[in-house]
Amino acid sequence: MKAEADFQSPLLAIRADGNASIGMGHMMRTLAIAQAWKARGGRVCYVTADFLSSSARKRFLKEGIEMYFISAVPGSEDDREQTLTVLGKRKPARLLADGYAFHEAYQTAMRAKYPFGYIDDTADLDFFDADLLINPNAYADALLYKGKCAQACLLTGPAFTLLRKEFWNFKRPARLDKGSGPIRILVTLGGGDLLNATLAILNALETLPSENLEIRVIFGEENPHGEMLEKAIKKSEKNITFLPAVDSLVPLMEWASIAVTGGGSTCWEMAYAGVPFLAIILADNQKQIVSFLQSRGILISLGEYNQQTPEKISATIHSLIFDPKKRAEMSRAGQSLIDGKGALRVADALWNIQIPEKHPA
Repeated sequence: MKAEADFQSPLLAIRADGNASIGMGHMMRTLAIAQAWKARGGRVCYVTADFLSSSARKRFLKEGIEMYFISAVPGSEDDREQTLTVLGKRKPARLLADGYAFHEAYQTAMRAKYPFGYIDDTADLDFFDADLLINPNAYADALLYKGKCAQACLLTGPAFTLLRKEFWNFKRPARLDKGSGPIRILVTLGGGDLLNATLAILNALETLPSENLEIRVIFGEENPHGEMLEKAIKKSEKNITFLPAVDSLVPLMEWASIAVTGGGSTCWEMAYAGVPFLAIILADNQKQIVSFLQSRGILISLGEYNQQTPEKISATIHSLIFDPKKRAEMSRAGQSLIDGKGALRVADALWNIQIPEKHPA
Protein backbone atom coordinates (compact mmCIF):
# COMPACT_ATOMS: atom_id res chain seq x y z
CA MET A 1 0.00 0.00 0.00
CA LYS A 2 1.01 3.64 -0.25
CA ALA A 3 3.22 4.92 2.54
CA GLU A 4 1.48 6.39 5.54
CA ALA A 5 2.27 10.03 6.30
CA ASP A 6 1.70 12.65 8.97
CA PHE A 7 -1.10 14.95 7.80
CA GLN A 8 -0.98 17.31 10.77
CA SER A 9 1.88 19.16 9.09
CA PRO A 10 2.05 17.19 5.85
CA LEU A 11 5.26 16.92 3.88
CA LEU A 12 5.22 17.61 0.14
CA ALA A 13 8.19 16.07 -1.66
CA ILE A 14 9.16 17.59 -5.00
CA ARG A 15 11.39 15.91 -7.59
CA ALA A 16 12.83 18.52 -9.98
CA ASP A 17 16.15 19.64 -11.44
CA GLY A 18 17.79 22.86 -12.57
CA ASN A 19 21.14 23.73 -14.14
CA ALA A 20 22.79 25.87 -16.81
CA SER A 21 21.72 23.45 -19.54
CA ILE A 22 17.99 23.17 -18.77
CA GLY A 23 17.64 26.41 -16.82
CA MET A 24 15.84 26.86 -13.52
CA GLY A 25 12.25 26.84 -14.77
CA HIS A 26 11.23 23.50 -13.22
CA MET A 27 12.75 24.46 -9.88
CA MET A 28 11.23 27.93 -9.79
CA ARG A 29 7.68 27.03 -10.80
CA THR A 30 7.56 24.16 -8.32
CA LEU A 31 8.83 26.63 -5.72
CA ALA A 32 5.55 28.50 -6.23
CA ILE A 33 3.65 25.34 -5.25
CA ALA A 34 6.05 24.74 -2.35
CA GLN A 35 5.34 28.23 -1.03
CA ALA A 36 1.59 27.71 -1.35
CA TRP A 37 1.84 24.34 0.42
CA LYS A 38 3.79 25.93 3.27
CA ALA A 39 1.20 28.72 3.46
CA ARG A 40 -1.36 26.00 4.27
CA GLY A 41 0.82 24.78 7.13
CA GLY A 42 2.70 22.00 5.35
CA ARG A 43 6.38 21.19 5.02
CA VAL A 44 8.39 20.77 1.81
CA CYS A 45 11.48 18.88 0.69
CA TYR A 46 13.15 18.67 -2.71
CA VAL A 47 14.97 15.74 -4.26
CA THR A 48 17.26 16.90 -7.07
CA ALA A 49 19.98 15.39 -9.24
CA ASP A 50 21.68 18.77 -9.72
CA PHE A 51 24.01 20.32 -7.18
CA LEU A 52 22.61 23.81 -7.46
CA SER A 53 24.63 27.01 -7.34
CA SER A 54 25.19 28.46 -3.89
CA SER A 55 22.72 31.28 -4.55
CA ALA A 56 20.02 28.82 -5.67
CA ARG A 57 20.58 26.62 -2.63
CA LYS A 58 20.37 29.63 -0.33
CA ARG A 59 17.12 30.66 -2.02
CA PHE A 60 15.46 27.32 -1.24
CA LEU A 61 16.92 26.97 2.25
CA LYS A 62 15.75 30.50 3.05
CA GLU A 63 12.23 29.27 2.31
CA GLY A 64 12.60 26.60 5.00
CA ILE A 65 12.80 23.82 2.39
CA GLU A 66 14.83 20.65 2.95
CA MET A 67 17.16 19.69 0.07
CA TYR A 68 18.25 16.14 -0.79
CA PHE A 69 20.73 15.46 -3.60
CA ILE A 70 20.95 12.25 -5.59
CA SER A 71 23.56 11.15 -8.12
CA ALA A 72 21.69 9.72 -11.09
CA VAL A 73 20.62 10.48 -14.64
CA PRO A 74 17.18 12.12 -14.32
CA GLY A 75 14.38 9.66 -15.01
CA SER A 76 16.64 6.61 -14.91
CA GLU A 77 16.20 3.45 -12.84
CA ASP A 78 18.94 4.72 -10.54
CA ASP A 79 16.98 7.95 -10.13
CA ARG A 80 13.85 6.00 -9.16
CA GLU A 81 15.71 3.87 -6.64
CA GLN A 82 17.61 6.76 -5.04
CA THR A 83 14.53 8.99 -4.92
CA LEU A 84 12.41 6.28 -3.32
CA THR A 85 15.18 5.64 -0.77
CA VAL A 86 15.13 9.29 0.26
CA LEU A 87 11.35 9.38 0.35
CA GLY A 88 11.17 6.16 2.37
CA LYS A 89 13.01 7.95 5.16
CA ARG A 90 11.01 11.19 4.88
CA LYS A 91 7.51 9.67 4.36
CA PRO A 92 5.85 12.49 2.40
CA ALA A 93 2.09 12.92 2.28
CA ARG A 94 2.31 13.93 -1.39
CA LEU A 95 4.89 13.66 -4.16
CA LEU A 96 5.16 16.07 -7.11
CA ALA A 97 7.49 15.71 -10.10
CA ASP A 98 8.37 18.26 -12.77
CA GLY A 99 10.75 17.40 -15.61
CA TYR A 100 10.76 16.04 -19.15
CA ALA A 101 12.77 12.94 -18.16
CA PHE A 102 10.05 11.55 -15.88
CA HIS A 103 8.24 9.27 -18.34
CA GLU A 104 5.52 6.67 -17.82
CA ALA A 105 7.62 4.06 -15.98
CA TYR A 106 8.96 6.67 -13.58
CA GLN A 107 5.50 8.02 -12.87
CA THR A 108 4.11 4.54 -12.26
CA ALA A 109 6.91 3.73 -9.79
CA MET A 110 6.28 6.93 -7.84
CA ARG A 111 2.50 6.66 -7.88
CA ALA A 112 2.66 3.09 -6.57
CA LYS A 113 4.20 4.43 -3.37
CA TYR A 114 2.80 7.95 -2.87
CA PRO A 115 -0.11 10.14 -3.91
CA PHE A 116 1.49 11.61 -6.99
CA GLY A 117 1.21 14.80 -9.00
CA TYR A 118 3.00 15.51 -12.26
CA ILE A 119 3.60 18.82 -14.06
CA ASP A 120 3.62 18.60 -17.85
CA ASP A 121 4.03 21.05 -20.72
CA THR A 122 3.76 19.04 -23.91
CA ALA A 123 1.17 16.20 -23.61
CA ASP A 124 3.56 14.13 -25.74
CA LEU A 125 3.56 10.93 -23.67
CA ASP A 126 1.26 8.05 -24.59
CA PHE A 127 0.02 7.87 -21.01
CA PHE A 128 0.35 9.84 -17.77
CA ASP A 129 0.20 7.83 -14.53
CA ALA A 130 -0.62 10.46 -11.91
CA ASP A 131 -3.32 11.24 -9.39
CA LEU A 132 -3.06 14.92 -10.29
CA LEU A 133 -1.86 16.11 -13.70
CA ILE A 134 -1.04 19.80 -14.08
CA ASN A 135 -0.30 21.73 -17.25
CA PRO A 136 0.09 25.30 -15.96
CA ASN A 137 0.57 26.94 -19.34
CA ALA A 138 -2.12 29.42 -20.31
CA TYR A 139 -2.53 27.77 -23.72
CA ALA A 140 -3.20 24.31 -22.23
CA ASP A 141 -6.54 22.57 -22.59
CA ALA A 142 -7.85 19.35 -21.06
CA LEU A 143 -8.49 17.98 -24.56
CA LEU A 144 -4.71 17.60 -24.98
CA TYR A 145 -4.90 14.72 -22.52
CA LYS A 146 -7.98 12.92 -23.81
CA GLY A 147 -7.43 9.16 -23.42
CA LYS A 148 -4.01 9.68 -21.81
CA CYS A 149 -4.76 9.99 -18.09
CA ALA A 150 -7.82 7.99 -17.08
CA GLN A 151 -7.06 8.17 -13.35
CA ALA A 152 -5.85 11.75 -13.08
CA CYS A 153 -7.53 14.92 -11.90
CA LEU A 154 -6.62 17.49 -14.56
CA LEU A 155 -5.61 21.10 -13.90
CA THR A 156 -4.91 23.02 -17.10
CA GLY A 157 -4.79 26.58 -18.37
CA PRO A 158 -4.31 30.10 -17.00
CA ALA A 159 -6.19 29.47 -13.72
CA PHE A 160 -3.24 27.21 -12.78
CA THR A 161 -0.33 29.26 -14.10
CA LEU A 162 2.33 29.04 -11.40
CA LEU A 163 3.54 32.32 -9.90
CA ARG A 164 5.61 32.58 -6.72
CA LYS A 165 4.37 34.28 -3.56
CA GLU A 166 5.92 37.67 -4.37
CA PHE A 167 3.25 37.94 -7.07
CA TRP A 168 0.24 36.88 -4.98
CA ASN A 169 -0.38 40.30 -3.44
CA PHE A 170 1.42 42.34 -6.09
CA LYS A 171 -0.70 45.40 -6.81
CA ARG A 172 -0.25 45.55 -10.53
CA PRO A 173 0.11 49.12 -11.77
CA ALA A 174 -1.87 50.48 -14.68
CA ARG A 175 0.90 51.43 -17.06
CA LEU A 176 -0.18 54.81 -18.36
CA ASP A 177 2.86 55.38 -20.56
CA LYS A 178 2.71 58.77 -22.26
CA GLY A 179 6.00 58.32 -24.05
CA SER A 180 7.96 60.81 -21.96
CA GLY A 181 10.67 60.19 -19.38
CA PRO A 182 13.35 57.52 -19.41
CA ILE A 183 12.88 54.18 -21.12
CA ARG A 184 13.85 51.48 -18.64
CA ILE A 185 14.80 48.14 -20.18
CA LEU A 186 15.06 44.96 -18.11
CA VAL A 187 17.02 42.03 -19.59
CA THR A 188 16.58 38.62 -17.97
CA LEU A 189 17.26 35.43 -19.92
CA GLY A 190 16.72 32.90 -17.16
CA GLY A 191 18.86 30.86 -14.82
CA GLY A 192 21.14 29.24 -17.39
CA ASP A 193 21.35 31.00 -20.78
CA LEU A 194 23.70 28.38 -22.20
CA LEU A 195 23.55 30.04 -25.64
CA ASN A 196 24.65 33.42 -24.21
CA ALA A 197 21.64 35.20 -25.67
CA THR A 198 22.18 37.88 -23.03
CA LEU A 199 25.30 39.02 -24.89
CA ALA A 200 23.37 39.16 -28.17
CA ILE A 201 20.75 41.38 -26.50
CA LEU A 202 23.45 43.64 -25.05
CA ASN A 203 25.06 43.98 -28.48
CA ALA A 204 21.69 44.93 -29.92
CA LEU A 205 21.10 47.53 -27.20
CA GLU A 206 24.48 49.12 -28.00
CA THR A 207 23.07 50.32 -31.32
CA LEU A 208 20.12 52.16 -29.73
CA PRO A 209 20.26 55.91 -29.01
CA SER A 210 21.54 56.39 -25.44
CA GLU A 211 19.32 59.35 -24.57
CA ASN A 212 16.80 58.54 -21.83
CA LEU A 213 17.80 54.87 -21.84
CA GLU A 214 18.36 52.91 -18.62
CA ILE A 215 19.18 49.19 -18.75
CA ARG A 216 19.31 46.57 -16.00
CA VAL A 217 20.64 43.09 -16.76
CA ILE A 218 20.14 40.05 -14.52
CA PHE A 219 22.30 36.95 -14.59
CA GLY A 220 23.38 34.69 -11.77
CA GLU A 221 25.85 31.97 -10.89
CA GLU A 222 24.18 29.41 -13.17
CA ASN A 223 25.12 31.51 -16.21
CA PRO A 224 28.38 30.07 -17.65
CA HIS A 225 29.15 33.34 -19.45
CA GLY A 226 29.08 35.66 -16.44
CA GLU A 227 32.66 36.91 -16.75
CA MET A 228 32.21 37.72 -20.44
CA LEU A 229 28.97 39.57 -19.74
CA GLU A 230 30.49 41.64 -16.94
CA LYS A 231 33.33 42.69 -19.24
CA ALA A 232 30.85 43.69 -21.96
CA ILE A 233 28.86 45.79 -19.50
CA LYS A 234 31.99 47.55 -18.23
CA LYS A 235 33.04 48.40 -21.80
CA SER A 236 29.60 49.71 -22.77
CA GLU A 237 28.92 53.43 -23.02
CA LYS A 238 25.27 52.81 -22.21
CA ASN A 239 23.71 53.29 -18.78
CA ILE A 240 23.73 49.59 -17.85
CA THR A 241 23.51 48.11 -14.37
CA PHE A 242 24.39 44.46 -13.77
CA LEU A 243 22.33 42.67 -11.13
CA PRO A 244 23.28 39.25 -9.75
CA ALA A 245 20.54 36.72 -9.09
CA VAL A 246 17.68 38.42 -7.25
CA ASP A 247 15.14 36.96 -4.84
CA SER A 248 12.22 38.77 -6.47
CA LEU A 249 11.65 40.22 -9.93
CA VAL A 250 8.66 42.25 -8.75
CA PRO A 251 10.52 45.52 -7.98
CA LEU A 252 12.30 45.31 -11.33
CA MET A 253 9.05 44.64 -13.15
CA GLU A 254 7.55 47.72 -11.48
CA TRP A 255 10.60 49.68 -12.62
CA ALA A 256 10.72 48.46 -16.24
CA SER A 257 9.14 50.17 -19.24
CA ILE A 258 10.09 47.20 -21.45
CA ALA A 259 11.64 43.80 -20.80
CA VAL A 260 13.55 41.32 -22.93
CA THR A 261 13.29 37.70 -21.78
CA GLY A 262 13.66 34.11 -22.86
CA GLY A 263 10.53 32.28 -23.92
CA GLY A 264 10.11 30.23 -20.74
CA SER A 265 8.14 30.62 -17.54
CA THR A 266 9.27 34.22 -16.98
CA CYS A 267 6.85 35.11 -19.78
CA TRP A 268 3.88 34.32 -17.53
CA GLU A 269 5.30 36.56 -14.81
CA MET A 270 5.84 39.43 -17.23
CA ALA A 271 2.31 39.04 -18.57
CA TYR A 272 0.80 39.04 -15.08
CA ALA A 273 2.81 42.12 -14.06
CA GLY A 274 1.75 43.94 -17.22
CA VAL A 275 5.28 44.53 -18.50
CA PRO A 276 5.41 45.04 -22.29
CA PHE A 277 8.09 42.61 -23.37
CA LEU A 278 9.97 40.91 -26.16
CA ALA A 279 10.85 37.22 -25.96
CA ILE A 280 13.58 35.30 -27.72
CA ILE A 281 13.12 31.54 -28.18
CA LEU A 282 16.04 29.63 -26.65
CA ALA A 283 14.62 26.07 -26.78
CA ASP A 284 11.95 24.15 -28.67
CA ASN A 285 9.70 23.93 -25.61
CA GLN A 286 9.41 27.74 -25.59
CA LYS A 287 7.91 28.04 -29.05
CA GLN A 288 4.31 27.39 -28.00
CA ILE A 289 4.46 29.86 -25.10
CA VAL A 290 5.82 32.63 -27.31
CA SER A 291 3.40 31.89 -30.16
CA PHE A 292 0.40 31.89 -27.82
CA LEU A 293 1.30 35.12 -26.05
CA GLN A 294 2.11 36.88 -29.31
CA SER A 295 -1.28 35.83 -30.70
CA ARG A 296 -2.87 37.52 -27.67
CA GLY A 297 -0.92 40.73 -28.21
CA ILE A 298 0.97 40.27 -24.94
CA LEU A 299 4.52 39.99 -26.24
CA ILE A 300 6.57 40.59 -29.38
CA SER A 301 8.51 37.57 -30.55
CA LEU A 302 12.17 37.98 -31.46
CA GLY A 303 12.05 34.53 -33.01
CA GLU A 304 14.56 31.78 -32.47
CA TYR A 305 17.97 32.76 -31.16
CA ASN A 306 19.89 31.18 -34.04
CA GLN A 307 17.89 33.18 -36.59
CA GLN A 308 18.55 36.61 -35.07
CA THR A 309 21.13 39.34 -35.55
CA PRO A 310 21.81 42.32 -33.27
CA GLU A 311 20.42 44.58 -36.00
CA LYS A 312 17.08 42.75 -36.15
CA ILE A 313 16.77 42.70 -32.37
CA SER A 314 17.67 46.37 -32.12
CA ALA A 315 15.11 47.38 -34.74
CA THR A 316 12.32 45.52 -32.95
CA ILE A 317 13.18 47.06 -29.57
CA HIS A 318 13.51 50.50 -31.14
CA SER A 319 10.05 50.20 -32.68
CA LEU A 320 8.46 49.34 -29.33
CA ILE A 321 10.27 52.16 -27.53
CA PHE A 322 8.59 54.67 -29.81
CA ASP A 323 5.11 53.14 -29.59
CA PRO A 324 3.69 53.92 -26.12
CA LYS A 325 0.17 53.05 -27.30
CA LYS A 326 1.23 49.52 -28.20
CA ARG A 327 3.05 49.13 -24.90
CA ALA A 328 -0.12 50.08 -23.00
CA GLU A 329 -2.19 47.60 -25.04
CA MET A 330 0.32 44.80 -24.38
CA SER A 331 0.27 45.57 -20.67
CA ARG A 332 -3.53 45.40 -20.41
CA ALA A 333 -3.67 42.18 -22.41
CA GLY A 334 -1.15 40.46 -20.15
CA GLN A 335 -2.82 41.55 -16.92
CA SER A 336 -6.20 40.27 -18.10
CA LEU A 337 -4.89 36.75 -18.83
CA ILE A 338 -3.55 35.58 -15.45
CA ASP A 339 -4.88 36.28 -11.95
CA GLY A 340 -1.76 35.06 -10.08
CA LYS A 341 -3.51 32.48 -7.85
CA GLY A 342 -2.58 29.34 -9.80
CA ALA A 343 -0.04 28.00 -7.29
CA LEU A 344 -2.54 28.34 -4.45
CA ARG A 345 -5.14 26.38 -6.44
CA VAL A 346 -2.65 23.62 -7.30
CA ALA A 347 -1.57 23.32 -3.65
CA ASP A 348 -5.22 23.09 -2.60
CA ALA A 349 -5.81 20.33 -5.14
CA LEU A 350 -2.75 18.38 -3.96
CA TRP A 351 -3.81 18.79 -0.34
CA ASN A 352 -7.41 17.67 -0.88
CA ILE A 353 -7.16 15.12 -3.66
CA GLN A 354 -8.92 11.80 -3.06
CA ILE A 355 -6.43 8.98 -3.54
CA PRO A 356 -7.71 5.56 -4.66
CA GLU A 357 -6.31 2.85 -2.37
CA LYS A 358 -5.39 0.23 -4.92
CA HIS A 359 -1.67 0.56 -5.52
CA PRO A 360 0.51 -2.27 -4.18
CA ALA A 361 3.79 -1.39 -2.47
